[in-house]
Amino acid sequence: MPNTTMQWRSRIDRAISSGGLVFQRQCIFLPMSRSPSFYELLVRLAEPSGELIPAARFINDAVPEQLKAIDQLAAIGAINQAQSTGIPHAFNLSGHTLNDLSFPTFLSEQIDKSSVNPRCLILECTEQVALLMVSTQVLAALRELRIQVSLDDLGAGYASIPAVLAIAPDILKVDGSIVRLLAIDHWRESIVYGIMAGAHHHGLKLVLEHIESGLIEGRAIALAEDFPGLNLYFQGWLYGKSEICG
Repeated sequence: MPNTTMQWRSRIDRAISSGGLVFQRQCIFLPMSRSPSFYELLVRLAEPSGELIPAARFINDAVPEQLKAIDQLAAIGAINQAQSTGIPHAFNLSGHTLNDLSFPTFLSEQIDKSSVNPRCLILECTEQVALLMVSTQVLAALRELRIQVSLDDLGAGYASIPAVLAIAPDILKVDGSIVRLLAIDHWRESIVYGIMAGAHHHGLKLVLEHIESGLIEGRAIALAEDFPGLNLYFQGWLYGKSEICG
């Protein structure tokens, strides 16, 4: 098992060139529904043993060119899955790709090769990336393709509001560190309530991550009752774990 930065980088190179990167997806539902509204694509590094290593274990050791290659594979994977299922798929992009002026052209070419509706593609970036690393030129070019933009891990950092203002997302995803204690922590409840109010006011879709119990689900539904018409979605083990893409 790789345990140093250089070992991880070597392993990532081999995975990129030999098909050792695989994708899982996790479903995202309307509350109380059992039909997925969209999916999030998750990159995994396949070990010879069959173990699938989550991105959090290796992604911070990847160099910019590796991150760009992973992002391109994720984009292609999302296009393929959205085309075959007709259901929108979200894929995460690194700050390096979101500063790469050639990426919108690459993505446009991949879309043109397929019959996918660009609205079935959802670009995700984290709060930190949105605030520090997004090129407005790249983001504008991607929006011209009619791709949806999602702000991931909302509330995990220190600058949620500036991040929202920086990219004007279509979708907000509240970080699981806030949601998982929603039912027992009044501070977290207040944060989620405030985000619900903002999403409702601006007509944004809102995804709560880490819905892992009926208790969390029930509290979230109760909070949302104050915002009729809120476009609220749930993601978490209560609704389904990640699975290998078909």
